[in-house]
Parts: sequence; C-alpha cells; structure tokens
Amino acid sequence: MDTQTIRIRLIKKNLRVKDLSVKTGIDYDRLEKILNNYRPAREEEVRAIARVLELDESELGGSS
Repeated sequence: MDTQTIRIRLIKKNLRVKDLSVKTGIDYDRLEKILNNYRPAREEEVRAIARVLELDESELGGSS
C-alpha cells in the first residue's frame, strides 16, 4: 500500500490518522500498523481509506 500517498492526502485534507480511523471504522492501532507497514491492509480497508480520502483504489497500490 502506498502509505506516502495516504499521508500526503491526510495533510491536504487537514486530517489526522485518528480522524481517518474514525471515518473509515478501522481501529486506530491497526491503521497505525498499516501505515507503518507492519500489517497489510485488507481489501475492505483499502476501499474505506480510498473513499474517505477521495482517491481511486489504484492510487493506493492495493495491500502490501
């Protein structure tokens, strides 16, 4: 997963990881692990992140 794209989009949308967690329904600790490449994202998590950040799933590169 392209975590750099996610972090850039968070900054552009003035959101924190905690905000993304709430908006996607992904547990904060799990989301942190995904963004730090400790855990791969599930398909439904990629879809939720893409939806909230207004990105195409292909821009995130799928799961890692």
